[in-house]
Amino acid sequence: MLIFKYKTPYCSVYTRSAVELTRVLLQVHFHGAVSADLLATTADKFVELGLDKLGYEYINSDDLWLQLNRSASGALVPAKSFGGPNDFGMRNLSSYIASKGLKLGLYNAASLTTCAKAAGSLYKEIDDAKQFAAWNVSYLKYDQCGQDDVQPYQKYLAMRDALNISGTRFVYSFEPGVGVDTHPARYLPLVGNLYRTGHDIGPYFGAIQGLSFQANQWTNVATRGGWTDPGTLEIGNSNSTFNASEARAQMALWCILKAPLLIGADLSNIGEAFLDILRNQDLIGECRCCPCAARSPRSSHSLAFTLVATLTPQSHHSDQSRSPLAHWTFGSQR
Repeated sequence: MLIFKYKTPYCSVYTRSAVELTRVLLQVHFHGAVSADLLATTADKFVELGLDKLGYEYINSDDLWLQLNRSASGALVPAKSFGGPNDFGMRNLSSYIASKGLKLGLYNAASLTTCAKAAGSLYKEIDDAKQFAAWNVSYLKYDQCGQDDVQPYQKYLAMRDALNISGTRFVYSFEPGVGVDTHPARYLPLVGNLYRTGHDIGPYFGAIQGLSFQANQWTNVATRGGWTDPGTLEIGNSNSTFNASEARAQMALWCILKAPLLIGADLSNIGEAFLDILRNQDLIGECRCCPCAARSPRSSHSLAFTLVATLTPQSHHSDQSRSPLAHWTFGSQR
């Protein structure tokens, strides 16, 4: 049963930041060697640094976690480093992350294949959503990697509806393929919880400036539970060329833009000055959203908070139970 007036995907009562191992981080820092162990170690580091106490919550993997070919029954098959066709690998990973008080997030694409040529979810939305739910996944990043002849709106609606009937509460992130000259589309907050407003970010300040200007065009569209996403925070990324002052600027810009906080650095090697920016409680406090009513049957909490926006728009959909969210990115090796 869809519990939201506008059929928005389920989202957590407390929507917080997440550890997301992005494709760039995986390829550059770990040479594509994403694994269940890597995500588990990431969760360990996450707690060790106290980021969970600040509200960061999700551990997400970008592309490269699954295989190209599906099983004989049509199911997604995780990569060998995630246990292969044995579901216990994914279940054990999600259970371990949950034991840390965190949640697991995964990546797929509204295409026949993902951008790294693994199995996509186009035309398999209901089955894949059920499989994600069976693995206790709580967050889905849904990319655009091909099949441009299918209207993006319909592709993302299909997965939204599949998540809504999966029986699990998801945060739904999607990439509608909007461009810098695209007029802000008001339907996007009704489809998912956050949506990319530009291309992949790079570890240099020029990219941050460009994406922030682009995302600024969409701030009047963003609403509670439907946030613009200009890309990851490159704060502390060892490949970045910008300094601590520019890192502080990005953190502030992302908060002003009502953007999710995706940390794109390897926290096992991050400098203390950059870590302090990510743990700045004053700024995090300013990013907290206005409380909104939560109607979760699984929680006794009556308020939902976020680490996303300095300014929260007064949405005309104020009766919705959609909660905004923030998440972040990093990786470490065991």
